[in-house]
Amino acid sequence: DVHLMGENPRAFVPLFHEAGADWISLHVEATAHLHKDLTMIRSLGRKAGAALNPATPIGSLEEVLDDLDYVLIMSVNPGWGGQSFIPSCRDKIRKLRDWIRAERRVIPIEVDGGIKLDNVADILRDGMEIVVAGSAVFDAPDPSAAIRALKDIARKTS
Repeated sequence: DVHLMGENPRAFVPLFHEAGADWISLHVEATAHLHKDLTMIRSLGRKAGAALNPATPIGSLEEVLDDLDYVLIMSVNPGWGGQSFIPSCRDKIRKLRDWIRAERRVIPIEVDGGIKLDNVADILRDGMEIVVAGSAVFDAPDPSAAIRALKDIARKTS
């Protein structure tokens, strides 16, 4: 799962495809041609996702719903690890979940940023289906135990 946050992400898609990435997401703000880029990712046989920054409205995906295999909600502003989850993103996740259901689509929601043991259950209940947990794992004294704990919470929440 590769999340391309830089400028001109289209230039990097073939490189990550060759490296073996199965899922590739692009920031809506980073590409001038989201539809074209999502189509390219899918033509390579990979899952195509769109990433939304905290302030980017979910409506920006309206014209590409048919081209999405998943949506990545950034729950921190991109830049560095260890940031705190932005609480307003919970409402955004719920709105996206409800919109996807109303459209009768199956588009998983991935959430990246500030996911910790103490908030993962609530965010899963909001609609997150794919968990990205960086500092919750890598800053833990026992990263394997942190992963097991996150998985246990996810199992109990679903």
